Amino acid sequence: MVKLEVIATDTANNSTTPNSIIAPDKTAPASLTQAISADGQTITGTTEAGATVTATFNGQVVGTAVAGTDGQYTLTLNPAFTNGEQLAVIATDKANNSTKPNTVTAPDSTAPATLTQVLSADNKTVTGTTEANATVTVSYNGKVIGTAVAGTDGTYSVTLDKVYNNGEKLEVIATDTANNSTTPNSIIAPDKTAPASLTQAISADGQTITGTTEAGATVTATFNGQVVGTAVAGTDGQYTLTLNPAFTNGEQLAVIATDKANNSTKPNTVTAPDSTAPVTLTQVLSADNKTVTGTTEANATVTVSYNGKVIGTAVAGTDGTYSVTLDKVYNNGEKLEVIATDTANNSTTPNSIIAPDKQRQQA
Repeated sequence: MVKLEVIATDTANNSTTPNSIIAPDKTAPASLTQAISADGQTITGTTEAGATVTATFNGQVVGTAVAGTDGQYTLTLNPAFTNGEQLAVIATDKANNSTKPNTVTAPDSTAPATLTQVLSADNKTVTGTTEANATVTVSYNGKVIGTAVAGTDGTYSVTLDKVYNNGEKLEVIATDTANNSTTPNSIIAPDKTAPASLTQAISADGQTITGTTEAGATVTATFNGQVVGTAVAGTDGQYTLTLNPAFTNGEQLAVIATDKANNSTKPNTVTAPDSTAPVTLTQVLSADNKTVTGTTEANATVTVSYNGKVIGTAVAGTDGTYSVTLDKVYNNGEKLEVIATDTANNSTTPNSIIAPDKQRQQA
């Protein structure tokens, strides 16, 4: 607004007192500067003295101030802006002439407000949403296993370095372009994997099996399909399993480990110590008086003796039957001794056969 003065002066040089004309104000403030504070709470700058400065965000007024006689102003924002928002600032003079909007970008000291994450069915891809252009990082045990940048719509897809399907705990964070990061979110991978290792050793007395496997896994020992002992591995993976009953006859036991997600290893075999003599031994001298037959433990060696001298041996078949051919005919009332010795060298106590006495019978 400009104030003009008008006077009239005659030919004798006499003048009127000045009259005023106020020119209309149709011009916006010539300048406008703006700067936002580090905490996002105020905008300061300069413009035309007495002009009203207005800040808006997405069309909504978020603060106003009137410039002083020196043109300086301080505008308080409500709310504070700390996430990189772009605000529009205009100055409007007393005649309601406004500058074109200037843009000021708020500081970004705020982590992404949202972060979602899902492990896909392939167990090798994490997808979700977060702040547009944020970098999403997936880690396992402190090691980065995949990263991706979210699109302008906030969606992202991270390809992992391998398949995770053994109950692993993955951590996901989103970091915006101003380096503000979310707190880690967790994904627990499904557990579809049996324990990677299982060792087993049976004690000399056949009472316990010890070994290592996945921590927390349940170890089960079976014999002929029947459970004969279980134990849970400790946090270090070690276990001690008590057998009931003890196994001391070379039995073959099956041992498996089953994790908390019910994934089981293939059965491992452990062979019990053999400190037990064959449980059974039968013997019959055949009619030819030169052959002893009977049953005992499979694969045991049957030895027939007379007066301390071995007179015949044979190995029992897988069905436990055997047939020993003697060195001659025994038909004079001889007392023969028969023992069975298993593959671990455990022997039965001797059994006796009394040969028939045909000489006496003939007499």
